[in-house]
Amino acid sequence: MVNSYAAADLTTHTLWGASVAEYASLYPEFLVSIDGVYTSSDSMINCTVDVETYIANNRNLSLTVFVLEDHILQWQKDYEAEPEDIEGYEHNHVLRVGMNGPFGESIKDNTNNSAVGDILSKSYSVKKGEDWVIDNCLIVAFVYDTETEEILQAEVLHLHE
Repeated sequence: MVNSYAAADLTTHTLWGASVAEYASLYPEFLVSIDGVYTSSDSMINCTVDVETYIANNRNLSLTVFVLEDHILQWQKDYEAEPEDIEGYEHNHVLRVGMNGPFGESIKDNTNNSAVGDILSKSYSVKKGEDWVIDNCLIVAFVYDTETEEILQAEVLHLHE
């Protein structure tokens, strides 16, 4: 399966190369960029996400922005191991917060076209959790078609103290 979640779209592994090549050759419709900063004096994570149109379209768009954390050492249960409880297991890509909710927010409806070069810009702020290590945190932003739920472009920004 390449770029899908529907069982009807299953592809045998021998055909994955051709499927990936098909998507890799497509020109991106959008560019997502993140300008973000962590301010230790107030423990705030602030970011501005820009979505620039590269191909004119009439899509209904949503933007989702998450803060994730890597390198969290905590307990993990493995029912096939002995003992089952693993101390100090490294968890990565742990969702800390959705800066604009679990499904993001609508940033453009399909009543008007987006022209090449159009930029949609949104700003967000969230307070860092007390147990977060900011040097292990990252902001992930992705734009998706609200009707088809297809992710069209994404970007990652690593935060630093």
